[in-house]
Amino acid sequence: MPKSEYSQTTTADEILAGHRLDGQTIIVTGANTGIGKETARTLAAVGAHVVLAARDLNKAQVAAQAIAEQHPSASLDLLELDLNDLQQVRSAAQQFANKYSSLNALINNAGIMATPFGTTAQGYEQQFGVCHLGHFQFTLALLPQLQAAGQARVVNLSSAAHKFSDVLFDDIHFEHSEYNKWQAYGQAKSANALFSLELDKRYAKQGIRAFSVHPGAIYESELGRHIVPEDVAVIKEQTEGMFVKTVGQGAATSCWAVVESSLENHGGVYLEDCNVATPGVEGTTGYAHWITDQASAERLWEVSEQMIA
Repeated sequence: MPKSEYSQTTTADEILAGHRLDGQTIIVTGANTGIGKETARTLAAVGAHVVLAARDLNKAQVAAQAIAEQHPSASLDLLELDLNDLQQVRSAAQQFANKYSSLNALINNAGIMATPFGTTAQGYEQQFGVCHLGHFQFTLALLPQLQAAGQARVVNLSSAAHKFSDVLFDDIHFEHSEYNKWQAYGQAKSANALFSLELDKRYAKQGIRAFSVHPGAIYESELGRHIVPEDVAVIKEQTEGMFVKTVGQGAATSCWAVVESSLENHGGVYLEDCNVATPGVEGTTGYAHWITDQASAERLWEVSEQMIA
């Protein structure tokens, strides 16, 4: 598709200028901080009813109050969502379903990065579990509400760090090999993209389009709270020459994925800088070939279904 008028410097407010989303319900996970909070704020500013989903409801309440102070007419709700525990994820989806009949957009923004080895409540490697599997469970549980909207979009936050690793199907949870936190993060981000690809393939005809998003390099975020000094060299190597974004610029591509009309015919794609990305593993833009592998996307879906069963 043709390149858009937007770029890496475009902000979420600029993307949504001229749009009105009154009557639309949108969930943003990890909305208590960083680009999740900014995404929620900008969507609420143009009339969307935004559900801030977060593990810590107190932090989500603080974020909601800050948004309401900026935008007194903002329509907001809170939802407790602990992606580390699939049972709680199911409960959260049910709580939403009990209250709302439809969902226009789901932005799976929450995540963790480069954590020490740990496991989820169900015993899965935690980066894969939180970044992908929890969102996989949450999305599938909300399919009836997404279908009821008629036209809905699912946006999964990936990262340029997907280039660190394809999905390690033979040892996803590092049970037989030494844990590498950056490889694990890369695997999780590749899973986000592959999930988008398969979700779109399965549900586009039912009005659900899915996208994966690289938000850009953003330092104003709690995502890097587990970073230790020796990780800095890895980050510098990965982001060398990369434009460092503000949270407003980081939230822009997620918002673009929600409102851009030309994407109606381009589901499953990987987006960056408010454009459909192009292939390429060298440099600071583009994507690795494995996140467009339809066979891998289908395999991941099947493996993920088994894990959440």
